Amino acid sequence: LWYVENKDSTMNFADVADTYNKVDYENKQSVTVSTKSFDSFASLRSELNNAKEGSGPDMIACDANDAAMLKNDSVTITLSGYFDEWNNAGANEDFLKCATLGNTLIGLPYAADVDVMLVNTDSVPDLENVESFEKLCAAAKEYYEENQSPMLSVSDYARFFKTAMAQLGEDFVAISPRDTESENCKYIYKLLAQTAFDRGLSLSYDPIGDVIDGSIPCTIVSSSEIMARAKDMKSNIKAYPCPPMENGRHISVPYVETVCICKTNTNRENASAEFLKWFISDEVNSKFVSGSGFIPVTDTLENTSSKRHIYDSLKKAMSDIDLNAQAPNLAYVENYDEFVYVMELVMESLS
Repeated sequence: LWYVENKDSTMNFADVADTYNKVDYENKQSVTVSTKSFDSFASLRSELNNAKEGSGPDMIACDANDAAMLKNDSVTITLSGYFDEWNNAGANEDFLKCATLGNTLIGLPYAADVDVMLVNTDSVPDLENVESFEKLCAAAKEYYEENQSPMLSVSDYARFFKTAMAQLGEDFVAISPRDTESENCKYIYKLLAQTAFDRGLSLSYDPIGDVIDGSIPCTIVSSSEIMARAKDMKSNIKAYPCPPMENGRHISVPYVETVCICKTNTNRENASAEFLKWFISDEVNSKFVSGSGFIPVTDTLENTSSKRHIYDSLKKAMSDIDLNAQAPNLAYVENYDEFVYVMELVMESLS
C-alpha cells in the first residue's frame, strides 16, 4: 500500500497495516500488507511511473481527484464489481459518489474532509450569529472599516464561491463574471466584489497561523487541517460551519480520501480487496479517523473522540453541516486552483 504521509499521526497507514497483519477474524485469508510512504502525491506518481513490472504497489491511498488521475492513466481497476460483494462495507452513498467517475467506482472511500470556518473570537466575538454568506460579507466590510485590515483572504472568498455554487445547484464555471451566462454565478461574483475595495484583500500562505495570531479574524480550512494544528490553538479559536447562501441549502462539498486497487493480477487484486473489507468496517474505520478531523465513511461523527480541546468545537461545526445534502461533484475539488485564480483576478482588479 503506497500512500502520502499525513501530518496527523492518526492517518498513518503503517500502523493500520501492522494491526491488520496481527489480527485474526473469521474468514481472514493469508494476506500480509506492507506500506511505503511518500512526502507528496507527486513523488508517489514519479516512482509509480518509474516502477518496473511487478515492483509497483497493489494499492494506493489518495484523494478522489488523484484517484481519477490514476484511473484515467489506466493504473487502477474498477471497484464496482468488488464493492457489490462487500456486504460489510457500508460506506456512505454520497461519499461513494465522490469516488465515482461516470457510473464506475474508482476508489473505496475511507475518510472525508470538509471545509469549516475557523474564527478568532477575540477579534470577532459574535461571528457565530452570522446566518448567511450575505451577512458575512457585510460583517467583513464592517470589520475592515473599524480595523483597516481584512477579515478574510482571497483564498477564503474562492472557497466561499465554490460552496455557494454548490448551494445554489450550479455546475462549476471557473470563468470571469463577464463571460459566465449563469445568473447565480453573476450574483455571487457581485456579492463578493461590490465591497471588495472597502474590505481589503489578504493573500495568506498560513491561514490557520494568521487566525491564531489575530492577523486575520477567520478563515476557511479543511477539518483535518484544523486538527493537524490543534496543539497550537487556544480556547479563543472556534470552528463553525461555513454560512449558507441566503437562498441556498446548508451544504457540504467534501474532499474524499480513497484507496485504489492497482492493476496487477487476480490474486493480488483479491488480496487487496480482502484488506479493504476489513479496513472500512465500522470498528476499524471509526477508530482510524478518530480525533483527526476527518469524517468516518461508515459511522457517525459523534462516535469519534479526541482529547484535543479544539475537537469539540470542530465536531459541533461538522455535525451542523447537512451531510445528507452534499454536492458530490469531482469538479469542485478538481478545479479548486482555478477558483482561486479567478477570484484573485476579479478581486484585485476591482480593488
